[in-house]
Amino acid sequence: MRTMPRLGGWLRTLAGLLCTLLAASAPAQQPDPELEQIRDKLAKSLPDVQRQNIVRSPAPGLYEIHQAHAFGYVTADGRYLVSGDLIDMQSGARLTDQRRNQERLQSVLDQAGNAIVFAPPPGQARQWVTVFTDVDCHYCKLLHKEIDAINDAGIGVRYLFFSKDGKPSQAFDEAQKVWCDVDRQGVLSTALLTGKLPRRAAGACPNPVESQYELAKAMGLRGTPATILPDGSVLYGFVKAREFVKQVDEHPAR
Repeated sequence: MRTMPRLGGWLRTLAGLLCTLLAASAPAQQPDPELEQIRDKLAKSLPDVQRQNIVRSPAPGLYEIHQAHAFGYVTADGRYLVSGDLIDMQSGARLTDQRRNQERLQSVLDQAGNAIVFAPPPGQARQWVTVFTDVDCHYCKLLHKEIDAINDAGIGVRYLFFSKDGKPSQAFDEAQKVWCDVDRQGVLSTALLTGKLPRRAAGACPNPVESQYELAKAMGLRGTPATILPDGSVLYGFVKAREFVKQVDEHPAR
């Protein structure tokens, strides 16, 4: 029995040495004087774009800029701005779409702690999606009827709110009531499956409904349900569980 603490201590020591070695072997990020010059040039003409959002693009001579999910490209002298999507004509890859997906995915992951989650049993979720929903949306209700089958296929769903009527509106107020209820998952299911909120769902509390609404607008989402697939691309509207799972599997996390 007394050998266990010594073994645990040895493992901790080994783990510490490995971390030290990995940190020492990680290549230091080299300064990029040309990129910093471009950032300096654009600081005056594009003051709202943060410096870290100006980066090299895959196209020689062009630098990518992005702000609030909008992307563009500037020439190396900082004079010309190209507003549009970048496509690799050799491979056919839609490079701006890929970057847009990355930004979109990161944004919804940042909201994961404020999502209402429907998931398979612990350890059984093989993919995750984020669904922007509206308690007054007919197709959102149809999609929620498929939630058990979606979960059974190993897909976890994080719900965020995007009320199509904006704010203030009845749907926006109802979304806040759902989020403020002690049983968010149960109340959301009731709202989506019956079209009604339980009478008790009338409290108010600090909530993320407005920030989720603003996020959906910033991402340019056109309606609900809007499903952010594991690679960050968007699936709009209602599809049956089998097709939903197929779409998820065709857009895996990268």
